[in-house]
Amino acid sequence: MLKHAEHAIRITPRRPGPALHRLSPTREDILGPYYRPGSPWRTDLVRPGIEGELLVVQGRVMDTAGRPLVGALIDVWQADAAGHYDNEPGHESDEYLLRGQMRSDGTGRYAFRTVLPGQYEMEDGVKRPRHIHYNVSHPGMRPLTTQLYFEGDPYLEQDPYGHPELVIPLGPLPGQSAGFAGVFDVVLERMSLATH
Repeated sequence: MLKHAEHAIRITPRRPGPALHRLSPTREDILGPYYRPGSPWRTDLVRPGIEGELLVVQGRVMDTAGRPLVGALIDVWQADAAGHYDNEPGHESDEYLLRGQMRSDGTGRYAFRTVLPGQYEMEDGVKRPRHIHYNVSHPGMRPLTTQLYFEGDPYLEQDPYGHPELVIPLGPLPGQSAGFAGVFDVVLERMSLATH
């Protein structure tokens, strides 16, 4: 169980076990223009004053053989429910809103609490689907920059960056009257196997 302040995030146990075949590394995606280095260490991204539908994301970080990667660094950031980042013009904040860094636990698991991100329009008029950005790294593994998307978003098909293998379904948040929960596993490739 990961804890932050008065909130506890219960990680749903799943049987870890070696993969029967090689897993494909998680697909890369763009970093995007709103990345900020130095996010605080936290698993609860919901700060006072942040509105939106509660979302808990959990998963495992593993290698292509299905072995858990203990202590992997997971850096996440996202837009708020209205589709704004905390470092875009007109919405600047020095509080690192909806951003956080965490490490996978002794079984390679991670979890964080946030709100469902909003969609937003790009300069060319195309609307981006809801997504959460990830940077994931671990010693000896190829670092990964990717994004997590959500099943059923009407803007997924027109998005130039979204990929079907990065889309997850959402279910109800266990034990809560509102909110969503989803699972996003991350597979990293060893440096010796990575293509350059």
